[in-house]
Amino acid sequence: MNELARAASFFARDLASWKRALVCFVSSSVLSTFAAAEQDSRGSILHETWEQTYPVSENLTLSVQNTDGRIYIYGSDDNQLTVTAVKRSFTQERMDVISIQVAVEGNAAGDGDTATVRTIIPPPPNGGITQDRSGTVDYTILVPQNCTVAAADLTNGEVLIEGLRGPSINARAE
Repeated sequence: MNELARAASFFARDLASWKRALVCFVSSSVLSTFAAAEQDSRGSILHETWEQTYPVSENLTLSVQNTDGRIYIYGSDDNQLTVTAVKRSFTQERMDVISIQVAVEGNAAGDGDTATVRTIIPPPPNGGITQDRSGTVDYTILVPQNCTVAAADLTNGEVLIEGLRGPSINARAE
């Protein structure tokens, strides 16, 4: 009888463990369902990719200005500037007002070209805190290996510069 009592006790403990596990599983499933519903009610994050390539000299001087997002600059064997930008926002209206400006100018002295890449994200209309203030831009920029990075300025995000042999690099992330 003692053995039978021990087996019943073991079974009761094992059953209690299974019940706790089932309750935890159901609870986490319900919570994840609510989280998914909250994500769906806000809508998904929109993204738009933009890419442009420009012929440049091997001694390019580059400046990049971005507010929120990433700046990745990679050295390349080609004498061209390739800018790939991925814009992200919560609404199409906000996406439409985020602009990317690229200017490439030849140097009159003939010692290299100058390129400027800028992100323009206007403040929300009327400065309202309930307005959509979303908007990030992630840049991947390919430049000649001898490029000088005069500025890679980013307010919020990550800056990565790799594979360059140019004379100087100036990068800043706040």
